[in-house]
Amino acid sequence: MVVSIYGIPLLADERSDVILLKFLRARDFKVKEAFTMLKNTVLWRKDFGIESLVEEDLGIELDKVVFMHGFDKEGHPVCYNAYGEFQNKDLYHNTFSDEEKR
Repeated sequence: MVVSIYGIPLLADERSDVILLKFLRARDFKVKEAFTMLKNTVLWRKDFGIESLVEEDLGIELDKVVFMHGFDKEGHPVCYNAYGEFQNKDLYHNTFSDEEKR
């Protein structure tokens, strides 16, 4: 059985280092606590069927509420999440209605 999170196998992929590091940082590099947190996350994602949600059609055009723009000082891509679209449509429209306003 392959255990993955965010679509990345935890032990068979070089990208898993980034994921493991996130859990270690979240627990101040205390390995036992980070492992427990990771284990609980994997179990929670399995129990709630999180991986299958990626394939589900939610009827939302995510390109309107999530977009990539530029890089931070360390060269990491920057992702903006405009979740206000789901709560205040007028505010979202006035702020993010076109590429120029982004």
